[in-house]
Amino acid sequence: MADSLPSARSGTPWQNRPGLTSWLRTNVSMLRRSVHMFRIVRLEARSGSTLLAANLLLASMIVIAPWSGILLDNPFRNLAWGRSGSMALEVLLTLGRVLFAAAGFLLLTLIEWLGIQFFANRRGWRLTPLAAWQVVAHASIGRVATAITSLIGLIAWLNVSFFGYSGGISRLPGASDWLVLGVPAAGALLGLLIFELLVYTGVRQCRYANRPQPNTERGQPAQA
Repeated sequence: MADSLPSARSGTPWQNRPGLTSWLRTNVSMLRRSVHMFRIVRLEARSGSTLLAANLLLASMIVIAPWSGILLDNPFRNLAWGRSGSMALEVLLTLGRVLFAAAGFLLLTLIEWLGIQFFANRRGWRLTPLAAWQVVAHASIGRVATAITSLIGLIAWLNVSFFGYSGGISRLPGASDWLVLGVPAAGALLGLLIFELLVYTGVRQCRYANRPQPNTERGQPAQA
């Protein structure tokens, strides 16, 4: 009961003072001390949404920037070679790709948000929608990890291709190409595992948390 009191949750650095420094501290602490961080997460909607947006946009930029130059059409390279029109058009095209990737990450996160509530109810845990939202929002640094590990896999794939172990990306890939393409996919799965482990930890630590209520005395439970 003591752990479920709103007064026991002082809030993460991002929740207490949003900013670049607190964003960095919150994400680093989530990776290093996730249990402690989820125990102090305060249940409020706005802070979770802004943190989630920042992390998903960062993950999208990490994904789109290198992959645009490898598998997708690179608008800035086309502009330098005189293949495209205006700089504004190329910037809008790149921004659109980033937002599209962010929308994909958001969709996956919303599915996760619904899923953890479903499985928590199956286990008899009282995980409220707001608590579940804070869990996926603070675990969203795992989405950034997914983008980074995917990038590392891409670098490994390009190095293997450079030394002649792949048929290249300019033609229809054969069996060896699909094998090498599995390297970036394996990297992405590693990042996904980080996200899922953070979500599981968050569910365990927030499954009985209560939201602060107006006119509630400090130290008293907000909900029965």
